[in-house]
Amino acid sequence: MPFSTMDVFIVFFLVLLFILILAYLQRLPLFIILILGGIFCGLLAGAGLDQTLQWIAAGLGSLFAAFAIAILSGIVIVRLLADQGLLEVMIRGIHAHTKNPRASAGIVSGLLSVPITCPIVTYALLSPVVKNLEPDKIRTNAPLYVAAACGIVSYILFVPTPFTEPLASTFAPAASGVVFDPVTIPVALLLIFIIIVVSGLWFPSKGRSGTAGPDVMPEVIDPIPASLHLKAWAPFIAIVISIPIGHFVLNLSHSAILQFIMLVGLLVALLLAPQNVRMSGFSEGVKTAGIVIFDVCAAGAIGTVMVKAGLAKSALTILIPVLPDILIPFLIAVILATAQGSRVVTAIVSAQVLGTTALIQEINPLPLILMVAAGSCLFCHITDPFFHLIRKTTGDETRTVIRNYTIPLACAGIVLFLIALALVILVFPYHEDAALAMMGST
Repeated sequence: MPFSTMDVFIVFFLVLLFILILAYLQRLPLFIILILGGIFCGLLAGAGLDQTLQWIAAGLGSLFAAFAIAILSGIVIVRLLADQGLLEVMIRGIHAHTKNPRASAGIVSGLLSVPITCPIVTYALLSPVVKNLEPDKIRTNAPLYVAAACGIVSYILFVPTPFTEPLASTFAPAASGVVFDPVTIPVALLLIFIIIVVSGLWFPSKGRSGTAGPDVMPEVIDPIPASLHLKAWAPFIAIVISIPIGHFVLNLSHSAILQFIMLVGLLVALLLAPQNVRMSGFSEGVKTAGIVIFDVCAAGAIGTVMVKAGLAKSALTILIPVLPDILIPFLIAVILATAQGSRVVTAIVSAQVLGTTALIQEINPLPLILMVAAGSCLFCHITDPFFHLIRKTTGDETRTVIRNYTIPLACAGIVLFLIALALVILVFPYHEDAALAMMGST
């Protein structure tokens, strides 16, 4: 159904305001907020309650089918490892080589947030161990902030994850999602390296004289046997090995590969876990995974309503002639991330909205993915559940969390934006007729 400029502006503004009010004032679960936001959006668009609820059910089902196995598998894997004390084994093993608390925290979080499929769960399970890495009591929270930032960076750039998978499958449905990794992984590693290095200056320690001084680290010894390290890393080694098998041997699509590799990792983790840990770890993992899965499904619901009601297409028909094409994915992600805080929701809804436009033919999918990733990092504040978890685990005031979490992530987002812009200008120039193509398809 067609909408005028004012209609689209009013509907989107009211829906975002509705979500913000529920998030700020009522503190309702994200799943409920998004479902109510989808109903509100459909009613404002004139679809009627029956049609809106059908769209919501369709959106819930499609996202459950796409990500339930992967998310459940990743969270159960880390739950099994945590119950056996193997997370500490992994961190101590890396720390024995880096001898730097922030580097150890950043590396482990960056590595695990991808197979765990949720950086918040990764942080929550790692934080008790990570906090004990730093001997300098003045900067004891530094590894926590680094772990949070590095986990998010790898999660939004490695393919496949629940963040990158919907973007890759929408922007490049005929290609395997892993074709982006030769670019996105080096970018992620560069950002993680920068975060770790800059954190040494961002969190200055004080010596006995009260002046800033270098890190003083005791000798780090790792007495844990190699067999235990192998057991800890085995599920993730299996995941990595299964990627080329799924792609080249089994010829799986990139959406199927995500489910295949996570099932392989889960099976290895279950088989290596003692029988008394196996079922209890699985049960606890299911409880945590259920919340994450339902939130992801709710994102699919509200995104489906926006697309089916015609709001997304109408909004982009208005924006494309006014703004440079490459800015539109970035701004959509900024608005969505600021309104509801979830990066997965931002990616899924952005993919659904942009997938209805000619932009995905006009702009190379790689900078499109980077633009959405950049926008998801820009304003991580009150609506971001990660923000509140960090404030709880660190015990810091809100302004301190903003300084040590919100601002560094915003800087990472700006760097990603500039990289995407450079790719468009220098490597993947796009046509300027996206507006005409879009207008012609309406």
